[in-house]
Amino acid sequence: MMNPTLITRRRLLIAMALSPLLWQMRGAQAADV
Repeated sequence: MMNPTLITRRRLLIAMALSPLLWQMRGAQAADV
């Protein structure tokens, strides 16, 4: 059994790490349009 808090923390860290990349991609698309 894995600790649910550990999973949520890892998921939160991944989301925080990916959000800037997603914003950059979204900004690039907006700039192209």
